[in-house]
Amino acid sequence: MSLLAWNYRGMRGEPTVRALRLLVRKHNPSIIFLSETKSNPRHCRKIAKRCNLEGIFTVDSSNSAGGLCLLWNSELQRLDRTIANDEWRTTYPKAGVLHLPQVRSDHNPILVKLWMESSHKPRPFRFEEACTRDHSSKEIVKNAWNTTVCGSKAYQFSSKIKSVKKDLKKWNKEVFGLCDSNIAEIMDNLDKIQGKPFTSDIKEQEQKLIADLEENLMRKDIIWRQKSRELWLKDGIRNSKFFHTSTIIRRRANHIAAIKEDSGEWCHDCDDSENERLIQTPDDKEILMALNSIPNLKSPGPDGIPSLFYKHYGDTVKPLLISAVKSFFNSGFILKEWNNTFICLVPKCQGASTFKDFRPISLCNVCYKVISKIIANRLKPLLERIISPNQTAFIEGRWINENGLLAQEILHTMRKTKARR
Repeated sequence: MSLLAWNYRGMRGEPTVRALRLLVRKHNPSIIFLSETKSNPRHCRKIAKRCNLEGIFTVDSSNSAGGLCLLWNSELQRLDRTIANDEWRTTYPKAGVLHLPQVRSDHNPILVKLWMESSHKPRPFRFEEACTRDHSSKEIVKNAWNTTVCGSKAYQFSSKIKSVKKDLKKWNKEVFGLCDSNIAEIMDNLDKIQGKPFTSDIKEQEQKLIADLEENLMRKDIIWRQKSRELWLKDGIRNSKFFHTSTIIRRRANHIAAIKEDSGEWCHDCDDSENERLIQTPDDKEILMALNSIPNLKSPGPDGIPSLFYKHYGDTVKPLLISAVKSFFNSGFILKEWNNTFICLVPKCQGASTFKDFRPISLCNVCYKVISKIIANRLKPLLERIISPNQTAFIEGRWINENGLLAQEILHTMRKTKARR
């Protein structure tokens, strides 16, 4: 057990909160005591949640001064453990421990395996939002995007996306993705500088190091915020591996042959002008509107590029994206790479294990999403006319509860009527 005590001097500043989280991740204390929080219990509970600590006791501040906060981990831990020294762990680096089910005892049998099977598999590329904080990333994207590629606009677009991914991977490995080592180095330098006699030069160096530390902590914060959703989806798939080999998601389009209008006439189709509008080549404004409607970090498809990439590096990549989308509407042909999707199984509840406990979702590339958004926006005004009024769900302006109210009215009428049923 370990205890972390800190004269916090105010919990309102985000840099101070990130510094506290860094200490928690590095030292993993069981108890944290903060003095001079200058905050209320509500804000203290937010800090506890961000530090993954459940127990909390606070003393309110008085006129923005004072205040105490005691945090601790209230999670129950197993009593059955294994102990190994450093030499044994070095000899068997792949060893692991499994807690077996309890049998006529309140203790779990322990199984020590000298070689635990690893479930690590090649991970797909994911563009990270934190990359946009480094100005050198624009040069990386620009240089990769300016490579000469022959072929259709769609093929050029897909080839340049691959080139960008390759260069960003290399840049992330050699330059950008060193947050942990940078933080450790800055902390060591801070420790050395703060031990020297105070001078104006020392103060300037200290301020520069603190600014660098806050920038690296900000980058780590952004990276983990973006990864949190990906880890949730990955855990959902891991809960049931047999889905990988047995699940095939097929899309089926619902065909409406004809609908009878209120006038008694049958509506078989849209008129010619509406059909022309559905397949008309979009202009730049319509394409950009569809792109901007996609959330920045919505789960990307197989290419790993979210819509944030196209918005942040728009001057470089948007012209080709617009040309490629227009080429689809002109030719009616979509490149195979654009149509690739990841199938993810998202658990509907905790402890999901059966088919009904999972919801399958398709993760599509942004270029595919832009095309589908354009078509969906064009179809939206027509849905009211071509879908039967009996369909009350998933149509704007209709209410799914109307069916329930209608059923209640029918039952009420049947009970009240005196006619023979």
